[in-house]
Amino acid sequence: MPWEQLETPDVICDLMNTAHLYRFKWGKPLFRSMLCAVPLMGISWLLNPHSGTAIANENGASSREKHILVIHSYNLEISWTQSEKDGIDQGFQDSDQDITIYHEFLDAKRYPSLHYQKTFLDYVKDKYQDTPLSMMMVSDDPGLDIVLEKREAYFPSLPIVFMGIYNVQGRLLNQPFLTGVFEKHSTVETVVEAARQTESDRVIVISDSSASSQGNLRSIESGLLEYEEAPTIIEVKDVVDSEVEARLGKYEDNLPIFFIGQLREGNAAGPLVPFGKEAQLLRSQLPNPLYTKTMMLIDQGTVGGKVIDGNYHAQQAVELAKAILNGTPISEVEPVLEAKNQWIFDAQELKRADIDTELLPEESILINVKPSFYSQYRTLVWVVSILFASGIVTITVMTYAIRHQHKAERKLKEHEKQLEQRVNERTIELSTTLGRLQQTQTQLIQTEKMSSLGQLVGGVAHELNNPLTFLSGNIGCLKDYVQDLLNTIQLCLSQFSLVGGDPIESNAAKTTSAESIRQHIEDIDLEYIQEDIPKVLKSIFDGANRVQKIVSDLQSFSRSDEQGCKPTDIHASIESTLNMLGSQLSQEIEVHKDYGQLPKIVCNPGEINQVLLSILVNAIDAMSDKSLPLKAIFIRTWVTQSNYIHVGIKNTGPKIPAGIQTKIFDPFFTTKPIGSGTGLGLAISYQTMKKHKGNIQINSEDASGTEFIIDLPIGKNLPITNDLVTANSLETLRLGMSGLEPSNNQTAA
Repeated sequence: MPWEQLETPDVICDLMNTAHLYRFKWGKPLFRSMLCAVPLMGISWLLNPHSGTAIANENGASSREKHILVIHSYNLEISWTQSEKDGIDQGFQDSDQDITIYHEFLDAKRYPSLHYQKTFLDYVKDKYQDTPLSMMMVSDDPGLDIVLEKREAYFPSLPIVFMGIYNVQGRLLNQPFLTGVFEKHSTVETVVEAARQTESDRVIVISDSSASSQGNLRSIESGLLEYEEAPTIIEVKDVVDSEVEARLGKYEDNLPIFFIGQLREGNAAGPLVPFGKEAQLLRSQLPNPLYTKTMMLIDQGTVGGKVIDGNYHAQQAVELAKAILNGTPISEVEPVLEAKNQWIFDAQELKRADIDTELLPEESILINVKPSFYSQYRTLVWVVSILFASGIVTITVMTYAIRHQHKAERKLKEHEKQLEQRVNERTIELSTTLGRLQQTQTQLIQTEKMSSLGQLVGGVAHELNNPLTFLSGNIGCLKDYVQDLLNTIQLCLSQFSLVGGDPIESNAAKTTSAESIRQHIEDIDLEYIQEDIPKVLKSIFDGANRVQKIVSDLQSFSRSDEQGCKPTDIHASIESTLNMLGSQLSQEIEVHKDYGQLPKIVCNPGEINQVLLSILVNAIDAMSDKSLPLKAIFIRTWVTQSNYIHVGIKNTGPKIPAGIQTKIFDPFFTTKPIGSGTGLGLAISYQTMKKHKGNIQINSEDASGTEFIIDLPIGKNLPITNDLVTANSLETLRLGMSGLEPSNNQTAA
């Protein structure tokens, strides 16, 4: 609205509402960095321009106190203006001087008329006529233009530091009272970066018919010539707000859109759409990512770009102002001709466009990043802790604790459900694995039994071969004797004639028959046959008994007709096992037995026999070296007061190294050559003893050999028996097949 159409009271009220005063004092005291911003409402500013706005210095004015007036070209509602103001305030925080800053806002976009701007300067001059201003800072072109035009009349002696001035202007250089920071837009870099982030070879550029917009377009096209893989520019000119979707919706959704012009309202000749509204309008109708070169469109729906950061821009101007305040003549403070621009991106818009933050250039600034819980509420927590009483703090802590407790309880329930599910799954897996292990264990035990059975079969075959060979030889001899006797009987019958039951023959024939029979008897040696037949029959009988005894020993060892645990005589188990190993005990191996009085114990006799067999087989294998001076096995049994019986089986083979002793009961561990053992015999024996609540130990400390000691618990109410041998008897047997009938304490080899 033109200035002339406003009534004077309305102009003054509007002016006061837009030209807010922000006054700050920075210095060394602890609290001079605190920010106070009080907006002035109404005409009271004209009556008392300094009432309640400045932070007074507790020590009063000093020679180092400085007053700086900052005139902003635009309203504080524009993000660019806010960032410039924040940059100025932050830039003076570390100053060594006491500085008071006054912020005034020209609002040139809403009120561009010269009459309004002159009235604004009149207001500022009247307001600060009693304030000893040290410097003036001006942001952006409209404010600087009016200040330079009216400087001699309003602020003739103040040094001026400008910022946000577009392009380097010769009229602003070499002025004795003027320095500042010039803008430089990074349009070409932003266009190239937009194409790279969206992986597009084209960029949509929205322009208008203005000379500045067309000049920017030509600048972009010429700048892209320096890039080898530059994107193609698609110009969309003079877009009307009602035609956005019709003119831009036909392009791919991923093509980036860049602004160098403004949209029109209603028609091509209508007013320009404001910057912020323009971006929001496009954002609401198009999925394409929007890029910009100016900070004013950041946080308005654009992804971002390499923009002029008002905060950083203002801090560069503050550095120039500090130099002047510290005594450097303004004529010696060189202006910044090319201010550094910043890559600034909106995190929410990047997410909407599905652009990874890893693709952003280095030193990029992200805005609208969702803060963590702690960073979001940290200040509130500390302020509440300082300002409120301990009771409020306690309530807050309790509330916080209750909330987290409920959350923890929910999580705990979820974890319980997950854990229960995992336990069920794991139980099923373990059950399956256990079944497989049990099956594997059964197979391994069967393998070991088959291995032991192979050794027994060879021994039993050897044991049976001797008496069977003897039986075969005696039966053949007996067959010859019987045949001779049958022939003699046949001869006798042929020499006699039986008629009516009475023999009838002549004396001559009788003499001839007797002579023939006598000669036959002499030929077959009937007297020897009569003497030898009883011996042969006795030998056959003894051989059959030997076979029967071997079968009986084999049945006793295997216990194939018995299942489960029963009272067992350990001495009988030892003897049957020795009998089974008779063929494997060479004539060089002596077996010494020292049996004590043992009670019967409740056990599985077949499994105990397997344990004894494994230990004895290992003892025999340990003495396979022919160079050993003594090859002997010592077997002793005894009872202790702990209600255990003990069986010691010692061999005179080499000592077992200590490192191997710890592994000797491990499954598959063996010191035998490959193919000579499964490594399961002693492991199964160990498990068998544990199953019987007993134990098996190894003693190989000295060089005299190795002893395995078996410990078994004594069953209740079982009588002590010593059927096989006399207590504490000691005998030495040299095993071998020297006869058919071994003694009670001798095992045939």
